[in-house]
Amino acid sequence: VCILPRGHALALKTTITPSDLNGAPFISFKTDSHVSQKVTAMMEQYGVAANRILTAHASTTLRQFVVAGHGVSLVHPLFVADIADRLVIRPFEPRIPVQLYMCHAAAARNVKLIDAFMDSSRSQAERLSEATRWQD
Repeated sequence: VCILPRGHALALKTTITPSDLNGAPFISFKTDSHVSQKVTAMMEQYGVAANRILTAHASTTLRQFVVAGHGVSLVHPLFVADIADRLVIRPFEPRIPVQLYMCHAAAARNVKLIDAFMDSSRSQAERLSEATRWQD
């Protein structure tokens, strides 16, 4: 999703596209992060010249800079589910697939309990991701 500060001109759009980000003040994750690499590849594919004004090492830092009005960003919906009331969230097309991983020790004592927790976590993550794709 694309996250924007409240009152941003792009907040009037129903969906954000790569061309909308051309020249826009952009807050990115550090360049060696999985999310940043995916976003950079998409921007290169669509010929977007992002105006990267800040590189954040953590999603909490990145989203606070967006809330403060310093720029826009692209993030996984789960990164903003708890702060959705403080910024504008719009779907971004094309979707940029980002995988989130969970693991556990093969010899864990409570594998059935761990598997149940992981299944529940996946379901909740999917539900939150869909619920957070559009918010004012």
